[in-house]
Amino acid sequence: MTTYSSITTYMYYKHAKVINMDVKETLTGVLQTNAAVEIMNEIVLHALQSSRDTCVEMRELLEAKRDRKGQWSGPEAEDWASLVQDIAALNRVIDYYGG
Repeated sequence: MTTYSSITTYMYYKHAKVINMDVKETLTGVLQTNAAVEIMNEIVLHALQSSRDTCVEMRELLEAKRDRKGQWSGPEAEDWASLVQDIAALNRVIDYYGG
C-alpha cells in the first residue's frame, strides 16, 4: 500500500527533476545567445568598477597621510602615482565597456 507521504515525495522528486532539466536546457540556450555576451560584459564592467573604487579609496587614504608640508615618504609617493595611473587605466577600460 502506498501512503500519501510516499506519493508526495515521488511527485516532488519527479517535478524537481523536470524543473531541473528545464533549467539546464534554458541555461544552455541562453549561453548560446548574445544575451550571454551581454551578461558577461556586465560582470566584467562591475568587476572593473569595483577595482577602480578600491583604488580610489586607497588613493584617498594616502592623501590623508600627507604630512604637514603636504608630502609623503618615497614609497607612499610611488604608491600614489601608481594608483593614479591605475585609476586612469581602469576608467579607459570601463569607458570601452560602456560604463
